[in-house]
Amino acid sequence: MIDAEQSKAADRSIVLHAPNQLEVLVDSLRMDQALTNLVDNAIKYSPEGGDVKVTIRRLGKERVEIAVVDGGPGIPLEHRPHIFERFFRAHEDRHHTGLGLGLYITSQIVVAHGGNIRAEFPNSGGTRFVIDLPFNAPEPASVALAVENAV
Repeated sequence: MIDAEQSKAADRSIVLHAPNQLEVLVDSLRMDQALTNLVDNAIKYSPEGGDVKVTIRRLGKERVEIAVVDGGPGIPLEHRPHIFERFFRAHEDRHHTGLGLGLYITSQIVVAHGGNIRAEFPNSGGTRFVIDLPFNAPEPASVALAVENAV
């Protein structure tokens, strides 16, 4: 996924920090969709020549954390409570297109996997999306059903 996203972001760099090996039981197609949504947004909102950082790390013995960080303008304070709502768009301009479904779908996928997602707003700017997942997600059939009903 990182290689595919990097090919779309010629003027930005995607920097991955991850363990050499970390096995997590997830619906790989859905999780790929969730991570692609986050990285696409990070690319879209990062300045030209900037970095998008993706960090994967173990949280204890049962959880994993995935963080995607951009160096963009951040999300306005008044929009932050709504960013995971269906059809909500924090930036309404012709340079930042979209339907307002990416973060909503991503949150539904993460929750269906028994995880949670949050956004953080560093003082230095940008946005940091953090996914916290268990190593063993619920049964794949229940994950697919929950995501299908969400869209």
